[in-house]
Amino acid sequence: MPLARVTSGLKQRLAYGIGMQTVSFLVMVLLQLLLVPVFLGAWGKAVYEDWLVLMAATGVLSVLDLGCQGHLTNTLREAWASGDERRFSRVLRSGLFTYIVLTLAWLAALLAGVTMLDPSRLLGLRVPEGANPTFLLLALQTLILIPRGLVASVYSARGALGHEVGAGLLLSAGQGLAQAMTALTGGAPLHAALASALASVLLGWGTLLFGIRRHFPDVRLRPQMPDCADLRLLAGRAPYYLLSQGAMNAIMQGPLLVLGRLAPEGAVVAFSAMRVFTGLVRQGAAQLATATGLEMARQHTQQDTAALRRLYAGTARLVAGLSGLGSGLLLALGPPFFRLWTHGAVPFDPILALMFLGGGMVMAPFLGSLYLLRFIDRPRLVAAGLCGQAAASLLLCVVLAPLGAPGGAIAVVAAEVLVLGWQGLSTGSRLTGEPLRRHLTRSWATAFCGLLLGGGTALAEAWLFQPDSLLEIMVFAGLWAAAVTIPALFLLLDAGQRDWLSGMLRRRPRPA
Repeated sequence: MPLARVTSGLKQRLAYGIGMQTVSFLVMVLLQLLLVPVFLGAWGKAVYEDWLVLMAATGVLSVLDLGCQGHLTNTLREAWASGDERRFSRVLRSGLFTYIVLTLAWLAALLAGVTMLDPSRLLGLRVPEGANPTFLLLALQTLILIPRGLVASVYSARGALGHEVGAGLLLSAGQGLAQAMTALTGGAPLHAALASALASVLLGWGTLLFGIRRHFPDVRLRPQMPDCADLRLLAGRAPYYLLSQGAMNAIMQGPLLVLGRLAPEGAVVAFSAMRVFTGLVRQGAAQLATATGLEMARQHTQQDTAALRRLYAGTARLVAGLSGLGSGLLLALGPPFFRLWTHGAVPFDPILALMFLGGGMVMAPFLGSLYLLRFIDRPRLVAAGLCGQAAASLLLCVVLAPLGAPGGAIAVVAAEVLVLGWQGLSTGSRLTGEPLRRHLTRSWATAFCGLLLGGGTALAEAWLFQPDSLLEIMVFAGLWAAAVTIPALFLLLDAGQRDWLSGMLRRRPRPA
């Protein structure tokens, strides 16, 4: 689809952005579900647990960005939204120069560090053979991709979020498929890390640079040394983004590292598998909030308060309803799915699933304000919330680790709701003018109705037949989606949105 068409208006941008987010979400869901049984079957539980710890440890290295990406990408979007093309070009080129210096410095430090330290011993790996070179390859992959976010944000800055999502999808899918194919053909984790690194170079950088050159020939990706004013602004803002990025890494990877050290054997795999499974709903909500958050940031920059309030309320309704619908389906599908997915190695724990899914439903009204904060260059507020969540999550995880996977889930969910939920309460109404009580009541009521609709439909379908194979699970999910589509439209959309969507579906394509 031509960029001029998809970026011509708010509804077009939202439809295209959310559509691509949905495609990306579905593909990544399939990939995540594929990798767990592939790795368990090819490597066994002990080696797979070490692989999860290595991925978590090297993922933490993304904080070596030092917070530059958050400030630079938000400034880039703000410059284009305000019509300042000269500033847009200056931010992009000076950012590239900064990243080149940072990446070269960290590459040298990494090579020196790996020669002096023993990562397998520090991480407490159970199968240390080949772990150190695997760690090095995964770490190199993380470092060479650090500057990529700035270049990719050229798409979303110009209203083409869908193209940025597509480029990211190609990278993630390429990495995952490279790892899976290596494991299936008998390769060890070291070979999977090498294949993933090659995919990162070819699909992560190669296709992105080709796409930017094709769609935006006016963009010059030539590094330029930043001036003193740019450096002062970066130095003032980047530390807060660094805190946010470090906190997010601690939230995602910290529980795995803590459980790997303190919890009983098998807790890491059980926690990770359940977080991936329930994360299907949470990731879908986050994808939607990302697309609408970018548009809310544009409206905030243009001081369109009325449109901002409408989109904020609509986002909460969509996120809450989808969270409830998806939670109902996953609770019904959990037992047969886990039996097939993990080869019986990890049983489905409904209490553990309810912890993760319930936290997502409670957080649904706050995602809009949290993503709006991330995209309007308010790093102090975002950093404060995420650092508080990370500290609470890790502290609780250390205390509750002897309980195994349920202890980790309690720690993660409680920290998110108590810290980020409180921040969402205090900032959403202030930024948008939406009354707090009405916002929470509508959102949680929509989530509860979605849970009843999704869960009730799934249970009724399960009463007719119990899926026992992957094909039957896919048929089950397809029949469920068909059954809930019409009532879900009335639950998630208002009358104007349903009319607009109906008109878009009926519109015939113009002749070439």
